[in-house]
Amino acid sequence: MRRALGLALGLLALAAAPAGAAVPGPTVLDFERAAGSGSQVIVDGVNFSAECGSSVASGSANSGSRYLAMNCTPATIALDQVPLQSQVGVFLRVPVGTATGTITLTAYPPTGGPLAATTITLPAQGQWTPVVVRDPSGAAQIRRVDIDTSPNPNVPIDLDDVGFSPSPQPDVDITDGPAGTSTSGDATFSFAGNQDRMQFVCKLDLHPSEPCSSPKSYTGLGAGDHTFTVIGRDRWGSDDPTPAGRTWTVEAPVTDRDGDGVPDATDNCPDASNSGQGDSDRDGVGDACELLPSGNTPIEAGKAATVKLLSGEVFVKLPPGAAGSAFTAGLRVPFQSSGFVSLKGVAAVPVGSTLDTRKGEVALTAAVNGQPARSPRQLRREARFRAGIFAIRQARKQRKAKRSKTIPPRAEIASPPGAERPCRASGPPKGVAVRSLATTAKGVFRTVGGAATATPAKGTSTFITTDRCDGTITEVGRGRVAVIAKRTGKRKVVRSGRAYIVRARLFAARKGRGR
Repeated sequence: MRRALGLALGLLALAAAPAGAAVPGPTVLDFERAAGSGSQVIVDGVNFSAECGSSVASGSANSGSRYLAMNCTPATIALDQVPLQSQVGVFLRVPVGTATGTITLTAYPPTGGPLAATTITLPAQGQWTPVVVRDPSGAAQIRRVDIDTSPNPNVPIDLDDVGFSPSPQPDVDITDGPAGTSTSGDATFSFAGNQDRMQFVCKLDLHPSEPCSSPKSYTGLGAGDHTFTVIGRDRWGSDDPTPAGRTWTVEAPVTDRDGDGVPDATDNCPDASNSGQGDSDRDGVGDACELLPSGNTPIEAGKAATVKLLSGEVFVKLPPGAAGSAFTAGLRVPFQSSGFVSLKGVAAVPVGSTLDTRKGEVALTAAVNGQPARSPRQLRREARFRAGIFAIRQARKQRKAKRSKTIPPRAEIASPPGAERPCRASGPPKGVAVRSLATTAKGVFRTVGGAATATPAKGTSTFITTDRCDGTITEVGRGRVAVIAKRTGKRKVVRSGRAYIVRARLFAARKGRGR
């Protein structure tokens, strides 16, 4: 039977929460200014009772130098003179020599059966251990907490730092830091918990969580949305049930390298002043930084064709003497020493130009009859090329020839620097590939290799032409392709999924010349 002796004690230190959180901190009884003994000890309206008696003792408390020693269990913490609570936490210790077992805290409402219970293994002898029991609904319904041990019901226990609150604990609030939109990639957050002796864990975006303290800083954040979260843990080991978080957006700084008043993000030529954003060929590249003739330049068989970048990087080298022609009047920068410049958007280039598509893909549009550029009777065809180097070739209309006569455009495969060297040795390996080109075309376009020419035989065809040391091989992925041997003129139609080789010794060293 639990008896009330009614021993009144003086004021006890109440560990109030630091300011900075929306939820008030718990009330904490640490027994530093308490004294007394008996089967019931009353501290600030909270009754601690045990049949074997209790006393406020001095010594190695959990905090400070005083604690409550209860001589046996069962024991009770009765919250008779305070409001109903949502959770109660205590630090427990069992003296040296105590048998092993478990200890259970059971929470009760004013009437009726238990609300919740927490059971732990008896702490190591002489070690303070936190235990919390809480209303599972988060409401404030706890009136008392019973403490029981098993299997031995007569285990003496020590209590210290008894904390209780009508609200779930703990709580953390972010007090300062970026919000909304920021142009800075650096961020510093300040935060505070509603209790002392709290620990914090911070997390940024999808990065791992890490222990932290206020303020917490981050640098070099990229443009886009970011989320900072901080979780607080109190002395009883409880985590904030509603972690504090903040989401904000880092906006890329507005830059204008050419100083023309148009931000780089929307400038069609960010490296050359062009406030009017002129783009005569509508290829998305401003006229002020076109490296090649405008795509509006008229095209004509044997004179000029149009090239359009489809993907990756493609480089163009104009033929000798083109720099002084009408085709390059729009050039804004001198050519590199190699003669190749980057293709951007759409450009019109003279026949004889070389395209390097090893890292990209290009669409080539050419006139395929002798009609002048402005004539509605001019016929044009488009082909796509990738994964190789080739020169654009096409005959001009003969003076007496009909303008309606077909003039096939040709893509003549070219070798990368040094690629032909293995074929100049005596007895070169047959399978060494020197150069290749992937083509998707319809009709009159021809891809010219060292030993053979390939052209679509019917409909749209996709094929790869490869020059090896021992000949030219054509591999057809789609459609049908006519392959014509250069030396014999023999014609062979190759179907989809098949390959055909015209054998010849290519790239061999010529007499009188070194390897």
